[in-house]
Amino acid sequence: MTFAAVGSPFLDANSTFSLTPHGVGNLILAEVNVKFQTDVHPTGLSSSNVTWTQIGTTFTGPVAGQVAAVYAGVVTSTSTATVTVSFDGAIPDFFQVEGQEFSSTVGSWALDVQGHIDSGGTNTWASLTRLAPGSCTSATPLTTPGPSRAARRASPT
Repeated sequence: MTFAAVGSPFLDANSTFSLTPHGVGNLILAEVNVKFQTDVHPTGLSSSNVTWTQIGTTFTGPVAGQVAAVYAGVVTSTSTATVTVSFDGAIPDFFQVEGQEFSSTVGSWALDVQGHIDSGGTNTWASLTRLAPGSCTSATPLTTPGPSRAARRASPT
């Protein structure tokens, strides 16, 4: 089984941005990270070339003053399309969307486990226990240096 990153990671700080996926059926993991305020939460991603679903819960980090939500998208078309980021209030002044596309030679995608940690700068990461053989584990820091961290893992099933 092969589970691999495809192309380069993407990063955007606009409520709409263009995305051109590489392969139908691939998985795109994207995190919307609101900075310096905790009263506005991301509520979704939408586009015509990817079917998006929020995975896990929205993270509100009182120590870091950030809100983050992770979305999994299954690529339905390799055409370029506009991704729209939705919020439960006004578009925040400081936010970004970061993500990476992944491919697998086996099966479909499923979330095994998700965790958050607002560590106050201790560099302690959430513990992720592999639930299925062949699953890929990663813990990814929120994009600004500082105490807040989000951890996520996906696996082909």
